[in-house]
Amino acid sequence: MRLFTSIAGLIISAICIAQPKFTKENEQRAAEIVAQMTLEEKATLLTGDANMLTHAVERLGIPALNLADGPHGTRLAPEKNCTHFPNLCNLGSCWSTENAKKMGRALADECIHHGIHMLLGPGINIKRHILCGRNFEYLSEDPVLAGELAAAYINGLQEGGVSASLKHFAVNSQEKYREALSAEIDERTLREIYLRGFEIAVKKSDPDTVMCAYNKINAVWCSENKHLLTEILKDEWGYDGVVVSDWGAVHDISRAVAAGLDLQMPRNARIEEQLKDGLEKGKVTMEEIDNAVRRMLHLIFRRTPPSITYDRERQHEIAREIASDGKVKKNEIVLTELIVTEVLESHLEIWLRVRISLEVDVH
Repeated sequence: MRLFTSIAGLIISAICIAQPKFTKENEQRAAEIVAQMTLEEKATLLTGDANMLTHAVERLGIPALNLADGPHGTRLAPEKNCTHFPNLCNLGSCWSTENAKKMGRALADECIHHGIHMLLGPGINIKRHILCGRNFEYLSEDPVLAGELAAAYINGLQEGGVSASLKHFAVNSQEKYREALSAEIDERTLREIYLRGFEIAVKKSDPDTVMCAYNKINAVWCSENKHLLTEILKDEWGYDGVVVSDWGAVHDISRAVAAGLDLQMPRNARIEEQLKDGLEKGKVTMEEIDNAVRRMLHLIFRRTPPSITYDRERQHEIAREIASDGKVKKNEIVLTELIVTEVLESHLEIWLRVRISLEVDVH
């Protein structure tokens, strides 16, 4: 019955309002820092310093953040000897928010042990096609299941003191040509299938960052899509965290910041020059730049990783437990077959009734 223990919670998805990161104290601190910053300092804060490192501003005491790719481990050099947790497709097969939160919490310990402040995960794009190259690290083809499990994973990770990055926002359903393709999609389908999981995760776990995707939606790059990043994510859902780009997904930093992007990754060596040009041409305003800087400051100062006692054997034990729960066992196959049979018989009975009714009407 484990497969079905969470169904009630998955069907009834409460609409929760994200808890604000912008406390009065933090807001005042951020405002004071922004007022002292030069355009150069603001620009450097809105891009990386290296592939997996944000920029520090030493003059103002702003530290850099170390990032690591995920979502089922910390992707570091081989000699770092990191724990490989089950792929998210396995976690999705558990149908267990308890396992998802446990995995997130264990990943937080893994990150802290290796000096990582933010993990790039979880990934919850819909498994639209079996050939998508990232299906192994996406949770499900069902948006409600994906959203609920992602929320639990994020809560575990962030309660452990490490920032999450919910990705890839949105409609990143294939790897091939993802840097060029446009997903043509109507608003209802977009919201009910491709955004639903993100909405659930944002409202139930308040991830510190959301990563925008490479692709276009209806001919507009996700990184420059104001309807997606500002109107839906920030205004409608009340999200007050940071929107970070996928690596290399920004085509015009001025248009991107104006649309709601806060952090371009990896390093853009010409960002100051490009933002100056954008200001002169009216593509972006100083208010929009300052808002992105303010969000970045809240991200940087929000979490202080706690001291932990790293237990490598326990990490492996947790990974094994979750992996085992994700396997389809013999008794569950029998249970599933019985349920499927009952459903098919029920549908067949309805079909036969309709057919008989039609035949009676015809004659």
